Amino acid sequence: MVEEEKFIYVGNNEDSLSYKQEDSEIIDLQNKFVTAGFNDSHMHVVEFGDYLEIMHMGDFTGSLKELKDGIRKFINEKSLKENE
Repeated sequence: MVEEEKFIYVGNNEDSLSYKQEDSEIIDLQNKFVTAGFNDSHMHVVEFGDYLEIMHMGDFTGSLKELKDGIRKFINEKSLKENE
């Protein structure tokens, strides 16, 4: 339900009709989804760059061997030298 360009109710059809007035316009979205607000998919570029360069250890939680193998693979893929 929208009033003065703002959502005033979100919910099911039956309850939303209780807000209906004589001059209300009903728009059938034909089962499409609508959401209120501003959807921002921004990212912090420096942090995102860092994220791409680090090892995600959570991907290797099956066993200690899996973790060690994952670390070795990461070191090899990044061509890291000792103490890097």
